[in-house]
Amino acid sequence: MCERELVLEKGTVKAFAVIDQDSQNPWVDYTPFEYKLNSRNFYMASENMPELDDTDYWFAPIYAYCHGGMTVSTTPFSCKWDSGILGYVAVKRPSRGGEYKRRTEFYKELTAYVEVLDAYIKGDCYGLVFEEDGEVIDSVWGFIGDHETSVLLEQATSHFS
Repeated sequence: MCERELVLEKGTVKAFAVIDQDSQNPWVDYTPFEYKLNSRNFYMASENMPELDDTDYWFAPIYAYCHGGMTVSTTPFSCKWDSGILGYVAVKRPSRGGEYKRRTEFYKELTAYVEVLDAYIKGDCYGLVFEEDGEVIDSVWGFIGDHETSVLLEQATSHFS
């Protein structure tokens, strides 16, 4: 996407998808996991990440592929030179008061959270700017993910309702 793309127009009002240069990391405000992700060019960690040998927790690796940019996943990448484990995510086991009763629930939610983090890392962060006769009349920010498949278009449509 270029810096700005017309996504909807109604009468004299136009809605533009705009790259959000100041987007906030989606894991900072809330994630149900503890985490520590670290590479040469990237670091983020929650305050209470347990040691990897703590038996009160389930752990899952987060993988990264770094080659001119970075992408992350819950599954390994095939390139042995430019990819590897970025870090780990942890949740308390159900027997220790954790909210997930099965590991499959934990992995399913983790995968969704990592997809959002991946979009954020790759810069897929957008806002909507509404203009009338070339003047900005409103804006909404904080959309993360593909601007064509995220809720950005729904938000633009609802603005005209």
